Amino acid sequence: MERMDASHRFEAHTGEVRLVLSAPDLPALFAQAAQGLAELMAEDAMAIPFEDRLDLEVEGRDVEALLVGWLDELIFQTEIRGKVYPRVEQIEVGEGRLRARVAGGSPKAFKTSVKAATFHDLRVRSEGGRLHAAVVLDV
Repeated sequence: MERMDASHRFEAHTGEVRLVLSAPDLPALFAQAAQGLAELMAEDAMAIPFEDRLDLEVEGRDVEALLVGWLDELIFQTEIRGKVYPRVEQIEVGEGRLRARVAGGSPKAFKTSVKAATFHDLRVRSEGGRLHAAVVLDV
């Protein structure tokens, strides 16, 4: 689910990286989070062959908890499989639950080890008809 009207960027801090997201809706926001995480973790993440697919489900009490749970699940899958998952092929974000099919593969090289997403300074807000989020990642 690549969208030209969604974006992400990184803000570095000692032992942490802040992933700043912008998208028109929740599915695009979560897709950007997956892409941004993969780009942080692996060299040329969007160029890897998307040969592996996973169906993931995450639950959380609110959208912030879903975002942290989503990123933590992707980090976990990378750790146990040695692959990154930058592409979201299907996604449903509902009340307290996210279901998605992601695609990924083995990168040429890993560049940043991400330990976890955190609730530190986490915020998801709506402004100007868009959703914005900033989530701190422990590296």
